[in-house]
Amino acid sequence: MSVRKHLCWLIGALALSACQSQPSATPEADLIQARARLSADVQQCSKTYNFDPNAPGLPQHTLVPNELSWRQCAYEAVRDYEKANPALAPSYNSLIDEDNLMTNALMHGKMTRSERHTKIMKLLDEINSAEQRQINETREGNSKKQEQIRDMYNMFRSFGGAGG
Repeated sequence: MSVRKHLCWLIGALALSACQSQPSATPEADLIQARARLSADVQQCSKTYNFDPNAPGLPQHTLVPNELSWRQCAYEAVRDYEKANPALAPSYNSLIDEDNLMTNALMHGKMTRSERHTKIMKLLDEINSAEQRQINETREGNSKKQEQIRDMYNMFRSFGGAGG
C-alpha cells in the first residue's frame, strides 16, 4: 500500500473513531432524562398510593397509611434509575438500604421523620456530587480524545505536503 493510501486509510479510521467515540447525547442530557423518568415514576407512586412525602403535618414518630407501599414503589423507581448509571449502583442501593433502616427505626420510635429526612438529604447530596464528578470526568475524557484526534489528523495531514 502506498504511503498516500496508507495515510488516507489512517485518516479515515481516525474519522470513524471520532464519530464512534462521540456520545449521542451529553452526559448531562442523559442524567437529566434519567432524573425526569425517576421524578415521573415517584409521582406515579404518589398517585398510586395516595401519599405525598412532602405533605405538611406528617407525624414525626409514626408512618401514615400507604407510606410503606409508597416507599417500596419509590425504591423500584430508584432501582430503574440506577440502570442509567450502573457505576453508582452501590450508592443507590445504599440509599435504599439506609432509608429502609431509618423507616424501620421511625416505626419503632427510635428516629423522627425529620432526622430521617436530614440523613436522606445528606446521602442524596453525596450521590449528586458523585454524578457530577462522573459528568466532569466524561467531559475531560471526551475533550482529550478530541484533542488527540485533532493532533493525529494534523500530523498525518503534514505528510501530504503542500501539494497534497
